[in-house]
Amino acid sequence: MRVVCLVIAGVLGLLVPQARAQGIGFQGGYSVDPDQVYVGSHLEHELARQFLIRPGVEGGWGDGLTLASINVEFLYKFELEGGTWSIYQGSGPSINLFRIDERTDVRGGLNVIFGVAHETGFFTEFRVGTANSPQLEVRRGLHRALIGSDPDASDSRHSPTPLPHAPSKARAASIR
Repeated sequence: MRVVCLVIAGVLGLLVPQARAQGIGFQGGYSVDPDQVYVGSHLEHELARQFLIRPGVEGGWGDGLTLASINVEFLYKFELEGGTWSIYQGSGPSINLFRIDERTDVRGGLNVIFGVAHETGFFTEFRVGTANSPQLEVRRGLHRALIGSDPDASDSRHSPTPLPHAPSKARAASIR
C-alpha cells in the first residue's frame, strides 16, 4: 500500500505544470452606468507565455446602489519594444451583485479589457461591460509578483525585485 501511494504521488508530481509567473494586484477607478467609485483586488497567473488568467473581486459605491463583482479575466499581453511597457487585451465573465436599498439582485455579465502596464507594476486599463456589468470602467492599479512565483524566470518583469545582498568578495576587496 505504501509503494502504491508513493507511485501515485510521483505520477501526480510529473503531471503538475511548470511554475509560471504569479502575482497580486490592487486597483481602483470610476465606472459609468452606474456612476460609481470602486476598489478591488486580483490574483494573476500566467497560463502560457503572454497568456494570463486574472480572477478578482471589486466593490463599487454610488448612483444609489452598491455593486460587488467577481470577475475572471483572460488576458493576452504584448511586450513593446524596449521591454519597459506592455499592452494587453482580453475578456471574461463576471458575477455582479447589485444592492439597492434592502434588495439584492445577482446577474451575470461579460467584460472586454484593454490596458497598458509598466514593468514597475503600475497599470491603467479600460474595461467595457456588456449585459449587466458597468458600461465603462477606467482603472488604475498596482501589480506585484509573488515571492518565489517563478524560480526559473530570466525576465525581471515576471520575478520579484531581488533583495539587497552583501557585496561580492572582489567588490569588498576593492572597497578596502
